[in-house]
Amino acid sequence: MGDTVLYQVQDRIATITLNRPEALNAINRQLRAELDETLRHFDQDAEAWVGIITGAGRAFCAGRDLKERTEDNAAGRRARGIDSMSAGSLYMWSIPGKPLIAAINGYAMAGGWAIAQTCDLRLASEDARLGITEPRVGLRNRRSWSWC
Repeated sequence: MGDTVLYQVQDRIATITLNRPEALNAINRQLRAELDETLRHFDQDAEAWVGIITGAGRAFCAGRDLKERTEDNAAGRRARGIDSMSAGSLYMWSIPGKPLIAAINGYAMAGGWAIAQTCDLRLASEDARLGITEPRVGLRNRRSWSWC
């Protein structure tokens, strides 16, 4: 896997950890790519029968990395397709016979909440905070925003 998504199997349970605690596990390009790669590996891993997705530190996932988005906008780059989480989240929906559980700790906002929603089961700690924040940001043009 990689630095931003950790993968460990024990007793047929795969633990998939979003590992950018300094950024509340915000989704950047590296995390998106590693999450997709990790989910593909989980799908093919005969030793893993169930997956648990969680976040390192005090958040499950705060959504898209807004610093990266600001840099992309300043450089004139625009995400393609459904946008930032398309590959990983769509792949989550297509894993037959292997349930995914979201173990939500702390913040699960915007794209982080979308990741949790794609799981078969969601368990939230008492300190979990869930939400979709786009309306607060004042998004006006649907084509220009990304849902994570």
